[in-house]
Amino acid sequence: MMSFENKKQMKKIQIIIICLFISTLAFSQKVEWRETAWQKNQIKFSPLRTINWYNPGLELNYQRNHGQFASQISVAYLTNIADIFTIAERKNIHGYRLNFEEKYYFPKSIRYNMRTFISSELGYNNINSIRESQRFIPLNAEGEDDEENSYIEDWDLNRQSIIFDVKMGMEFRVNHLLLEWGVGFGFTHQYVQVFSKRNPTDQMDFHHSDIISPLFEKEGRYVIPNFPITFKIGYIF
Repeated sequence: MMSFENKKQMKKIQIIIICLFISTLAFSQKVEWRETAWQKNQIKFSPLRTINWYNPGLELNYQRNHGQFASQISVAYLTNIADIFTIAERKNIHGYRLNFEEKYYFPKSIRYNMRTFISSELGYNNINSIRESQRFIPLNAEGEDDEENSYIEDWDLNRQSIIFDVKMGMEFRVNHLLLEWGVGFGFTHQYVQVFSKRNPTDQMDFHHSDIISPLFEKEGRYVIPNFPITFKIGYIF
């Protein structure tokens, strides 16, 4: 016959086993719930790209989720589709942009309709444009600006950029509708060429320009800081 103490011990063991089984089942349901709530594929559109002053265009994004990570590819056709938002003197904008972004989702942030991520992004940008009626200043024999012989011409420009950003953001979903926003910091390596100068040593005149244009249109190779702000609307499936 089993003693009273042995029966008591057996009950304790049974209770522990039942608790472990329930917790394991609950955890499995939680993992399955998260997987089914956030399907693996996303297709997104970036409305802010259409009103970008220096890189306007149409951008589409495809994202593939794999666990707590996700990989996103972005392709943009650069053109001044929304002239009202671009600089008035710029015309005939055309080019392309390619981006690859890798995301990590914080496990504790994952909910049925929301999750938070941190990401790194690498991109390449190639754009051509024309600035109308821009002033060029030749250099004299001493290498100083010769403003007396300055001239006005249209400015044919090619800008190639390599971009690296680190971003943090959030995703929100309502059924299959997806909203994403993010902010970050990074660097852009610019290579700007101007083809309309009468002499290769002539300098572009930025004295009457805004403070941002020289960062994107000054001739040469240089690095500038980048502060990306993204907003995307998409479909998750």
